[in-house]
Amino acid sequence: MNHNPPVRAYILAGGKSSRFGSDKARVVIEGIPNLCYLAHRLEKLQLPTTVVSQSHSDYSDLGLRVIPDFEPGAGPLAGTITALRDAKSHHVPWSLILTCDLLWHNDTWIHRLLTAIQSPISPFQPTAFVRLFRSESFSPFPGLYHVDSWPHAQESWNRGVRSMRGWLQGNRLHYGVERSEGGDSIGPHSSSNVLPIDYVPVSAEDLPGSFNTSDELRTLRHRTGDHQ
Repeated sequence: MNHNPPVRAYILAGGKSSRFGSDKARVVIEGIPNLCYLAHRLEKLQLPTTVVSQSHSDYSDLGLRVIPDFEPGAGPLAGTITALRDAKSHHVPWSLILTCDLLWHNDTWIHRLLTAIQSPISPFQPTAFVRLFRSESFSPFPGLYHVDSWPHAQESWNRGVRSMRGWLQGNRLHYGVERSEGGDSIGPHSSSNVLPIDYVPVSAEDLPGSFNTSDELRTLRHRTGDHQ
């Protein structure tokens, strides 16, 4: 499966998993650590995959490409900036960024994201720098981030912003109504600093979940029919 424009995948795995009690990246899914499971699913879609963690040595036993977070332990915004820097060094315009606690149960969501970058989203704005799913709460992952979003993220970081919410909700050109099946986009609402964001439609059933606690993992497994 060949995607154009090219995309690299990045799995953020630099967190402490303090609420979970053990390393979420090593939770066993279908007989292997979830980090490996996610990487295998991504590589089946011909997406080169990199893990962003605190150091090169993290997960070296799993045979995955690992790059160190430029600010270890500082959260997902630092990991996202690290991923975008790496994508730029490989001359790749798009980064699919997800977290190591994502529970992948079908491919619908990723096909929706990859399809969304094949054509302009609106006559008002021919491209968006960030493609996300709309959910009940703020959810920056999984998402597609264009390399041109990196300067925005870095600038926010330099100003002291340390969260994805602070970056994305503080610097955006937001498409106020998500696209329906076969429908047209509605024009954007401008804000002070332009960071075009598009929301890609997907059903709640197809939206992948993530877990921070063992109870959340059990709930997700029950929902997806995985009863390990």
